[in-house]
Amino acid sequence: VGFEVLGALHGGEPWWRWPPHYRDREPAALERLRIEHAHELSALKVEQFVFASQWRALRSYAHARGVRLLGDVPFYVAPDSAEVWTHRVQFQLDAAGLPRAVAGVPPDYFSEFGQLWGNPLYDWSCMRRDGFQFWRARVRSQLERVDVLRIDHFRALVAHWAVPAGATDARGGAWRRTPGRALLKALQEELSGLPLLAEDLGFITPDVEALRRRFRLPGMRVLQFGFDGDPYN
Repeated sequence: VGFEVLGALHGGEPWWRWPPHYRDREPAALERLRIEHAHELSALKVEQFVFASQWRALRSYAHARGVRLLGDVPFYVAPDSAEVWTHRVQFQLDAAGLPRAVAGVPPDYFSEFGQLWGNPLYDWSCMRRDGFQFWRARVRSQLERVDVLRIDHFRALVAHWAVPAGATDARGGAWRRTPGRALLKALQEELSGLPLLAEDLGFITPDVEALRRRFRLPGMRVLQFGFDGDPYN
């Protein structure tokens, strides 16, 4: 809630443009925010409580009728998000909080320039050292709301496309290895199983399929893609 209040106080500016004491989450500044804006913070907490209560009721209603809820977890998070603001060490950022490299995908038959998404890349070395705590908490939190999670852009668990910050398109990027097997093993231990499925669409290589099969994760098929005249589709 503090992130939302600070965003409003600064006219919607991204967190890296806030005054340094807020940008860098200095404890004294956050305590001052808690006292001076207690009303706004409380109002947001009430909204979140009401939503959470309504969602729990909806989920119970679905479960009582044999319906399970499928959720989605994007592989990356937005640069101007509470996740990046509160976990800067988990991302490839400079001292001012700006990305050193950003996410995307290379050129393909959909786009000759590739896709430049602009999300900050994870610092996978840091994530490995702490046992993937960021991902553990993220997935655990989502599974409090849904029963199964689809991992969007699953192929990035094998290798991700890294584009230098400031690039105008994704052509100058390069593939970088991702410790996806170690991450999925950590999640498997965390969850006593893996209620996940993989978005295995796009540029899928044999190692991506091998990772999905290694953890017995369902993939995806798009029905309308089957009507291409190939009798083996």
